[in-house]
Order: sequence, then C-alpha cells, then structure tokens
Amino acid sequence: MSFDVRLTKIRLVVLDVDGVLSDGSIVISQTGELFKSFNVRDGLGIKLLQRAGIEVAILTGRTSEIVARRAAELGIRQVEQGKLASLPSAFSKRKANGTNLSLRFTFRKGSKWHTAG
Repeated sequence: MSFDVRLTKIRLVVLDVDGVLSDGSIVISQTGELFKSFNVRDGLGIKLLQRAGIEVAILTGRTSEIVARRAAELGIRQVEQGKLASLPSAFSKRKANGTNLSLRFTFRKGSKWHTAG
C-alpha cells in the first residue's frame, strides 16, 4: 500500500504537549503560576488536519489549565491530562463502541524513541 493511500486512512492524531506542542520549557513563577510556550505553526497544522476531517486529541502526562485553554482555542475536544501511562478512557470508549482503531504510538523515553501498537 502506497504512502499516499495510508495517509487517507488517518482519522485521529494524538499529540503530547511538553516538547511536542510546546518547546519543552516549563516556567513556574514565584506564586506557582505555570507558563508554557506554544508555537502558532503547530496551531495552524492542527487546524489544517481538522479541515481535512482528521480529529486531533491531546494525551499528556501532566495536568495543566494552560493545556485545556490552548486545546479550547484550537477546537480540540478530546483532551486527556495526567493519563499518559495508560490508554485514556475517551479512546477506550471508541473501541468499546465498535470503532475500529489501529493505534500506533511513537514516544520518547529519555533519549530513546519507542513505537508501540
């Protein structure tokens, strides 16, 4: 199957935040307020995926109001925070409802990249 044909089968893109949608920096003020920096180009890419009919979701190990706010700005409805260690409930429900998902995860742990699925 050609690469172009495989691309047409993509229905969902799941993204982490730290180091993927942000530059990886986390700034905490003296009052404990959390700051992250998001790139507008990522936002444009997400909007283009959505216009092409591809759903975008966020799955991240940290929980942050800033992530929920950025997701809302981009129209991302599925946001799972603090659940990176297991398959999130929103995606489990899709599987239980008979939605055929072919999941493939690529992630980095330390300096090594891993693929699962």
